[in-house]
Amino acid sequence: MPKRPRHIAALFSALRFRDPRPDSLEALSEPEWHQLLAFSDRAHLTLTLAKLCHDFLPEPVQWRVDRNLADNSEHAFRLQDAYSEMAEALRSAGAEHLVLKGFAQWPHFVSDLNLRQQSDIDLFCPPDSLPLAHASLLKIGYEPASVPLPDTDDHLPALVRHTGWQWRGNAFDPEMPPSIELHHTLWDASWARCGPSEWGAFWNRRTYHGVGSLRFPALHPLDSFGYCSLHALKHLLTGGLLPYHIYELGFFLHNHAEDDPLWKAWLTWHDEKLRALAAIPAALAGEWFACRLPEAVAAEIASLPGIVPRWFRKFADLPPGDLFRPNKDALWLHLGLIDSPGAKASVFLRRLVPLRIPRIKHRWSLEGAGGDSGIRRWRFARYVKYARWIATRTVEHLRLLLPTLWHGLRFWTN
Repeated sequence: MPKRPRHIAALFSALRFRDPRPDSLEALSEPEWHQLLAFSDRAHLTLTLAKLCHDFLPEPVQWRVDRNLADNSEHAFRLQDAYSEMAEALRSAGAEHLVLKGFAQWPHFVSDLNLRQQSDIDLFCPPDSLPLAHASLLKIGYEPASVPLPDTDDHLPALVRHTGWQWRGNAFDPEMPPSIELHHTLWDASWARCGPSEWGAFWNRRTYHGVGSLRFPALHPLDSFGYCSLHALKHLLTGGLLPYHIYELGFFLHNHAEDDPLWKAWLTWHDEKLRALAAIPAALAGEWFACRLPEAVAAEIASLPGIVPRWFRKFADLPPGDLFRPNKDALWLHLGLIDSPGAKASVFLRRLVPLRIPRIKHRWSLEGAGGDSGIRRWRFARYVKYARWIATRTVEHLRLLLPTLWHGLRFWTN
């Protein structure tokens, strides 16, 4: 397997929880700094780098990340204001909910919310509240986003307000409108073909959190660790894992490593299936960022089936997905977590050669369309863009077919 490039290795070394090595950044050349910042923006690690390693950054990089911090701080306030408005709409409609991730991560998963890059607001709703929540958000101006629907089925299509905002190359743009995802489950077991399917206890243990004057319902911190672990694992298996997902888990593990009552509760509250899956991203947090591991978590990692440490030895040295080297190497890990041969075959074919064409939701707004002919032109342009996206994804899947099979052959035979 190709090794981690020098700029990525330096970034990960600088952000270690134990024995951090920020001085490794000083050896990078100017082109490598451009590569590092492009990677860290996509990995959601730029703000953490700015906070922990500021004195080791070249002066132009310091100016750049200081601007990112200021923009993100303003964006965080706007996200909280947007949530306050939607929470009032949900209360008026009688729709219960809790906040997943985002600003609910403070203080257990992040020391300062200004260090967390957030573009959407994730809410979980019980079944009887889900349609009420969706309808109430439509009433205050949110609409389905024009994006392909996800392969997994844990939330409804994202909602967004169409403000006319355009991408300007700034991942921390304060004016970026948030998208809203309404979740109806915390783990799509029908997609994964493994793991837990019952979440009633998580809902019953929900608590109220506070950020400044903002109060909101959220998962108990221990349940949030379980959910965030499964969220990271889902993105690992689909190729979209952000290293920051793992860094957040590392922050929780490192800072709660000596909290024995917490981990005794973990052994009781979370069943064997959930603990086994949570142990995989926890192991990654130890690998990538050298966090301390609680004894109970370390024991769970040690008891993982042999396929998992074997996969780690082969593939865990690289950030997965499209951030560095597009690949489907997590497929072999996924197959090792599934018991049923039929389910293994289904996941293998679905991941290797996806035959399902993602659906897309359009915003059919007539305002300013210029009459019937304008509407037809607008719809045609949207379908052309969608067709191009499908063609690009098809080419990418075909390009990865042989390398994936070759890596799999080496994995299973060596």
